[in-house]
Amino acid sequence: VTAEAGAYALQQPLAINESPGKWTIRVRDVATGEVIDVRTGDRIWSQRQNRDVFLRLAYAALPALATAVSGVLVYALGRALGYASPVAVVTALGYGLGTMAWPYAKLDFTEPPATAFVLLATLLLTLALRRAPDQRSAVLLAVLAGVSCIAAIATKYVMALFVPLLIVHGILLATNLPSGRRRRETVRLLGVFAVPIVALGIAAFAVSVVVAGGPPVLLTEFVGGVQRGWLGLPLWIGFRGLVFSAGKSAFLYSPFLLLGLASIPLFIRRHGRRGALYVIVPALFIAIYSLKRVWDGGGWGPRYMVPMLPFLAIVAAPLLALALRRTPRLLLSFLLLAAFVQVLGVAKDFNLFASMYRQHLYPQLPDAGASLGGRDYLAFLDAPGLQRAPQTPFAARTDTPARDIGYLYGVGRLDFQISFRERRTAWLSLYAVDFDRQRRQQTISIRDGRGERRYRQRDPFEGGMWLGWQVEGGPEQQVEITVLQEGHDVAVVSALSFDPLPVDGRWTIEPRVDRATQGRWRDRYGREGFVLFAWRGDHSDAVQLPPYVASYSGGERVNIVTTESSVAEAGMLFAPPFSPLLNHAWLLSADAARIVWPGRPDLVERVLTAPPWRWWGLNLQLPNPEFGLGLNLWPARLYGDYGSHGRLIAVVIALLFVIEGGLVLATLGLLRAVRGPPWRHGWPSWVIVFGLLSVMTVYNVAQFRWG
Repeated sequence: VTAEAGAYALQQPLAINESPGKWTIRVRDVATGEVIDVRTGDRIWSQRQNRDVFLRLAYAALPALATAVSGVLVYALGRALGYASPVAVVTALGYGLGTMAWPYAKLDFTEPPATAFVLLATLLLTLALRRAPDQRSAVLLAVLAGVSCIAAIATKYVMALFVPLLIVHGILLATNLPSGRRRRETVRLLGVFAVPIVALGIAAFAVSVVVAGGPPVLLTEFVGGVQRGWLGLPLWIGFRGLVFSAGKSAFLYSPFLLLGLASIPLFIRRHGRRGALYVIVPALFIAIYSLKRVWDGGGWGPRYMVPMLPFLAIVAAPLLALALRRTPRLLLSFLLLAAFVQVLGVAKDFNLFASMYRQHLYPQLPDAGASLGGRDYLAFLDAPGLQRAPQTPFAARTDTPARDIGYLYGVGRLDFQISFRERRTAWLSLYAVDFDRQRRQQTISIRDGRGERRYRQRDPFEGGMWLGWQVEGGPEQQVEITVLQEGHDVAVVSALSFDPLPVDGRWTIEPRVDRATQGRWRDRYGREGFVLFAWRGDHSDAVQLPPYVASYSGGERVNIVTTESSVAEAGMLFAPPFSPLLNHAWLLSADAARIVWPGRPDLVERVLTAPPWRWWGLNLQLPNPEFGLGLNLWPARLYGDYGSHGRLIAVVIALLFVIEGGLVLATLGLLRAVRGPPWRHGWPSWVIVFGLLSVMTVYNVAQFRWG
């Protein structure tokens, strides 16, 4: 299609459908040869996109930097609490290498920087309260602590929880002070800490009300989310999942936290009320997110728990001090085990096995894995009720839900029409389902070339009903459908299907009613065409009209949010055969066989054909398991996006070697500073340095050869 430049303009970006069989539209300027992306209006490749791709590189490095800073802050907090340097070092290393902080350092989630800001605020406020007599430096530290809290909240709004927690922490510290003057100074410092937070909060609220006409979006989204059931999961189900499940246990994916759990009595005995913050934060996070329906983790542990990891790691300090004196070898073995668990997450793309499960294994489970674990969680998600949602009309499964549902609706009355290209008799079926269980009642009326028919849906139809009629239409005779609302909620229709006339089909007043098919429509309906109203998440229809239908129109559309995506991942949460931890170990063992014995593809195949779920007697088929091979180390991942920028790759490699050299020097400095056991003699230090160099060598070879 050609057009005069400037003759047409997009009033808004087009909604492009990239499903199989659909087009993606791009426009080429004939004079300049520039290609325009109609979704954004930018040239392909545009300056904006060129800028963004390099900004993404900086963002990719931010979580790693934030996690490294968090490790330093854990060390500083350990020292501030009075622990010796060796104990603080082991605590920081345990946090950095023995918890989920390491795997999530390689992805650009908000949790790592938010955690760093919160730890910085905690350290600054702790130091400020200790320097109360020196008002100038104490006030400055308190202000900086408040600014750090603001940065944490701006990064992830749930970090606002730390404002009252830190104030309570300061009050508990003040109660242990010997004089009333010191306590009053402490209270004033807490006020200084809160001033920038409160001032900015009031200013943001006022600006939002004046400019946008309402409270800030963060506040309204949070309140709206709570009202929509974000925190509606029964506490026991969520708690059991976050603590004991095979797929989202914070302690299974961060074994170092077990030391923190065991050390709570020792920590409380040593610090009393002054250490309450470090125990309360993990308990509060587990309690809050136990109520959240989805403990998001991107396929690897509970990501929402990342901010509480350093606090529980610090609680482990008394037990670490004891273990360093009495059982250093046992402690080292445990730390290596905890680090190995993190290697399973670091070396593989989180979404690799998760995609395999969602696309190929989950559809083969008749009960979504309930018999293997998580039956009460699936019952809460109404997993059986998802059968009412129409299946995907596309033959190829993708990462999108296998089912979805929307409403074509009208308040009081819903009217829509179907226009025929030619005079035709067809079999038309409507799918009406009260999916959100609002006890709807409605009357459906159909007018075609032979007259009008009505059907009253007075009985509950929350299970879904397919209603089929023979209809006659033509270029001058639309088929008109009206749905009258008779209950307290709107009139709805979710799908239309067009099929050949059945052998016994005839024009009748009463429809042919089918309550059994529900959302499993593909094998029974839509052989000539279909319309799934608002089936996609952007409220657009999934459509394949038959050749004899020209168009359809009418009604408002809304997509209904289902629990399909949560149900599709429930097996990975609760069913041990599908634990990402176990399956990453399986895939990495195949990688190891490929690397160590490159000439033995039969050995790799033998590993790939023995997945973990076979140990439970599950004969589920996984096509192309070899797609799970390959390491996902950073910065080898740069090659996918920046392989054509040789100088950039060279700079990153040089920077990597500089960082590794600095790591070796820092390790030597730490070992030199440590005087207690088990580093009393010189040779263990060199063993550690040699081991570190060996690990870095293996890492460098692996990332550039097999990444």
